[in-house]
Amino acid sequence: MPERPLYEYEVQITPNTGTSRRMKRRIFQLAEKTDAWRGAGFSGTVAHDNSSRLLAPLKLEEPLTITLQYYEDGGTPASGRKVYTLTVTFTKQVDTICLANYTQASTSGRTGVGFGRNKYFFRAAKMPSDLGGGLEAWTGYSASARLAHKQVMVNINVCTAAFYATQNLAQAMIPFGVGSSRPRMNEFCRGTIKEVSKFNATQYKFMAEEFGEAVTVYQFFQKKHRITLKHPHLLLVDVGANQKKVLLPPELCEILPDQPFRGKLTDEQTTAMIGVASFGIKIGSEMAVVPGRILPRPGIKYRQGSPFINEKASWNLKDVKFASSSTLKTMAVLIILDGKSDDQFSGRNDQTLHRVVTGFRETCGDSGMTVTGAPIYLQAILPPKDKSDPLREAAIRTIHDTLRPYIGKFSIVMVVLADRDKAVYDGIKHLCDVELGIGTICVQSSKIKKQNIQYYANVALKLNAKLGGINHKLDDGASKWLNDLPTMVVGMDVTHPGPGSVKGTPSIAAVVASVDNQCAQYPCALEIQKSREEMILDLEKMMIGRLKLYKAHNKERLPERVVVYRDGVSEGQFKLVREKELPKILGAFKKFDSPRKRYRPKLTIVICGKRHHTRFYATEESSAAQDGNPLAGTVVDRGVTSVYHFDFFLQAHGGLKGTTRPTHYYVVHDENSFDADTLQGLTHSLSYMFARATKAVSLVSPAYYADIACERGRCYLRKLLQGYAGDGTTASSRSEDDVMKEARNIWRNGVHKNLEDTMFYL
Repeated sequence: MPERPLYEYEVQITPNTGTSRRMKRRIFQLAEKTDAWRGAGFSGTVAHDNSSRLLAPLKLEEPLTITLQYYEDGGTPASGRKVYTLTVTFTKQVDTICLANYTQASTSGRTGVGFGRNKYFFRAAKMPSDLGGGLEAWTGYSASARLAHKQVMVNINVCTAAFYATQNLAQAMIPFGVGSSRPRMNEFCRGTIKEVSKFNATQYKFMAEEFGEAVTVYQFFQKKHRITLKHPHLLLVDVGANQKKVLLPPELCEILPDQPFRGKLTDEQTTAMIGVASFGIKIGSEMAVVPGRILPRPGIKYRQGSPFINEKASWNLKDVKFASSSTLKTMAVLIILDGKSDDQFSGRNDQTLHRVVTGFRETCGDSGMTVTGAPIYLQAILPPKDKSDPLREAAIRTIHDTLRPYIGKFSIVMVVLADRDKAVYDGIKHLCDVELGIGTICVQSSKIKKQNIQYYANVALKLNAKLGGINHKLDDGASKWLNDLPTMVVGMDVTHPGPGSVKGTPSIAAVVASVDNQCAQYPCALEIQKSREEMILDLEKMMIGRLKLYKAHNKERLPERVVVYRDGVSEGQFKLVREKELPKILGAFKKFDSPRKRYRPKLTIVICGKRHHTRFYATEESSAAQDGNPLAGTVVDRGVTSVYHFDFFLQAHGGLKGTTRPTHYYVVHDENSFDADTLQGLTHSLSYMFARATKAVSLVSPAYYADIACERGRCYLRKLLQGYAGDGTTASSRSEDDVMKEARNIWRNGVHKNLEDTMFYL
């Protein structure tokens, strides 16, 4: 390490149009061959990044420019070639003493791995937990700073992340099978290799100069290296750089230690991760103390009966009847038979199935629903699983052919699923929501066969809401602000393609809005938009649709107040909501102007944030639940909140497992002149209005509904989201325009007109 300083220079390339990373590297290669480079004393003495920075051991004379003629590697200079100029300008002196001290320090104690934003993980902190599928969970911590009243606070929290288990790559890939599992293998290997190829070692041939003939990869390693591959049928992996392809057998590759997994976890791995994250957390004794209070529970009304709400903000349906019951006319029951030896029912004529359905209908009746007409029993015998059909499209066609002749003969279909096959579930939702226009309610055969009354009741909650009923209402005290003036409550969210999706897969936006004065029914608008665009691009159109529907349900009267709960926006994007989404909402209002009167309801926009690391712990036993978490209804609006803006943390729900996470609510626009008590009370009350549960939920219900609706939209794009495009192969070379075009073909016109005014997505 030199003891004298180094000198840093900025290198500007002109013209800069089209100077990609590859071209910049080539420009520097050509610059190193010029007389000007050698004349400046650069040869063998300077270091650069092939882009814009250069380090020299001596101060250079300025001005310094190098002109060169561009040509590709393997070509020759010729007249008419493009000319580039490199201008070298001094920026600063670099002191090397700190760098020398750093490199001489011991590294034996540094075992952490930085991953994500301000997150650090340590193998030695806790024995990694096996997540299955070649992954393990590491424990670490996150740290962030936040400005608070008269102080800066540091937030530190325990977190977990998935890392690759150190092992042979072939051993990790074997559980995926061969051939059709290539997208899943690519998902697993993301970040460790370039991609998994389409060929195995016995299929891929190349010209081997040392043998004078074309050989397979299997033959090459056997002849040249005397290695007989043990797993020749596993797909080869491409470890080449840039455009160069280098295919290797996975059994000759090792997964190096300390590598974070950046892909999407399976459902089983997610469940295991939750278990790991929920235990073994220790909190230091010197945390900041902030004031908080506990909001009173809102009153819940049913048409008959008054449930007791416990300390976890939960109640049951015993001896109550839904506040506004729907009518269940003829219902179809579709039993899915998937060729399993442990299928719970033998078919549509299974008498146990008939008894189960009768018991469920009786529970619906006991809950206050009007149940008429005998059920229609159908069955779909699915073709066997085929690795060449990972999306189970043949199975979905069978279900389509089973349901099609009965359209119009039933009001909703209960689908009795054979298992948790996500491909079948997603395919059914896409088929029925988009193509057939049939309302669906899916149940697991293993669960409903137990004939448990509580399970029946939970399914009845969804069914009543999907058919237009209202499960429960807020009492007069809790709903006073909502009923003072006609009010529409809106929930908005956007979901993005995850790891393993086809590049360019669109994001999905959802807008739900209440249509009744009880703020119980929230029909939904769903749209696809540019990939990874967080702001809702078609918001004006979607809001116009919500206002028209509200008007149709309220005797042609429009709301005088609109309260928007916007989910999924980070703190850095609050300004974008005001600049981009607020004008679109106002634009929707203007569409309802009349010659005599402008339509301008009072608008409030509240951002809902769950992706934060703030946790609260009661300082007194009397303020804590039995599991040690704060009591449901805890609100904090001082100490850790914004100094100048209107925000608060609310934990409306009771904890189920581990440490509860409050939701951070942040007001970015307010024409309703909310005070803290009114908005916090309204948000708390609406958290009790989630239709498919008898408990308060962690995220205010309209935002929660928007989140669920986005997840339903993901069912429609399942092909692209799982990495398939076109003919079903992976499509890394397809343009984003082609991917969007395919997405629109899959999406069709969105949700079928038969369902668009219902809560089909529950």
